[in-house]
Amino acid sequence: MTLSQKEYVDLLLDTGMAPSQIEAQIVGLERKNKEFCRKLHLYGNSGVLPTLKQIQTRADSCNRKSDSSAGSRTTIARMQELVEEAISVPDSDEEPFVLHYHFTSVNNFCIVISSRKLLAKLGLTNRRAMDGTYKLLKSGFPVLIIGVDDADGHFHPVVIALSATEQG
Repeated sequence: MTLSQKEYVDLLLDTGMAPSQIEAQIVGLERKNKEFCRKLHLYGNSGVLPTLKQIQTRADSCNRKSDSSAGSRTTIARMQELVEEAISVPDSDEEPFVLHYHFTSVNNFCIVISSRKLLAKLGLTNRRAMDGTYKLLKSGFPVLIIGVDDADGHFHPVVIALSATEQG
């Protein structure tokens, strides 16, 4: 599948559609308006629409459930809603909030979270460390931890980030 096909399929998966429903929608679009499919770049490099097998593989590779219940999984749209609710800095020093975020597609997003108390630890030292893990979430998105280490070698986490890629 081409990048355009993947993005279109991802968009439909994020709405809760099952792979078979996505295939039916794409085939229906082609029957109604082939020119529209061309503009969406749904034909790919070989001039062929994505098959049900390709759509199912895409859903599986993104660790998405292939049922149609949107409430049973976290979608990019739902993540964006949650982020927008948590963007304001709270009164409490310990309550987390979103420092930064951007969403351009399911393959390009980043959410950075911290608290006032954790951010205050940045003044402990000039030595910063960052590490990421991929196996923390079923989605496979990297979770990045950024922190400082003190003179005794103790690590103090300051920021946690969820990103579609390591580059964020």
